[in-house]
Amino acid sequence: MTHCPLDAILYWHKLSIAAQAQASWMKARDFLEQARIVDESGSDATHMRQHVEELLERLPWGLEITTGLSKDLLPVSQLTRLLGEHWLNGELLDKMLGALNRQMKESISDVQKTTQILGIQDINTLIRLHLLSKSKLGPAKNEVPLSLQRLQAEVEKKVIRTIYAIENVNSNHWIVHEVDLVKLIVRTGDSLKTQKMGCWPAQSALQWFLSPLCGILSLDDMLPVGSQINVDYSSCGICAVNAIEHALFSKPLWSRKSHIYQWIKWFERIASQQVSLVSIS
Repeated sequence: MTHCPLDAILYWHKLSIAAQAQASWMKARDFLEQARIVDESGSDATHMRQHVEELLERLPWGLEITTGLSKDLLPVSQLTRLLGEHWLNGELLDKMLGALNRQMKESISDVQKTTQILGIQDINTLIRLHLLSKSKLGPAKNEVPLSLQRLQAEVEKKVIRTIYAIENVNSNHWIVHEVDLVKLIVRTGDSLKTQKMGCWPAQSALQWFLSPLCGILSLDDMLPVGSQINVDYSSCGICAVNAIEHALFSKPLWSRKSHIYQWIKWFERIASQQVSLVSIS
């Protein structure tokens, strides 16, 4: 019986990655050529196109990059999902949240010390632990990751005043939560204004996790977020991230007139960082 050599398998695997990267690159270029780019003020911003095309040429296409808020890796080719109005996956949103977290930490205001942005992995873990808490055994102590243990300690010491988290619901939509530990309220923003009876899983999990440390948390759905109704069904992720940007840095809310611009700005932001890292190394 003969076996396929390992080096042959690796060769075809690398070839497949290269083909996927090339396809992503071509779709991104087509999107840029056809896109009408208008910024938040309504001004023409097609000048961005040349810089973004340069970034596409210089990106390290064969690499996987860290997301910043979790241990997950993101193939560089996935960044082009921001150049085509695709639905954004958790790894890419984690990368965007990581960029916000870094911006927050570099800020000279108190927000860097009093605000915590949870990664997608952390909020998913919190939801799972909450579900386990309803069973007879409950979650084991060693199942709580260090990141959440540190959060508990900082909430108990009243260091953290605000927490942000993005939640995936129904496997096809992203919503955003803001926990105000001063006013003891969890505010939720939903770009599709989904009608729902009862709590979202993350709302219940955040109440379960934090209320013993700070007091009973109430719920409302009044967190400002851009509305994608009658626009598209793929901008929920970027709307959720933008809602956090709006709250922290007074960034204008996502809007229909400039939504292409905001997608491209996010690609430019993350891709520029990766190109700079490659240049340094």
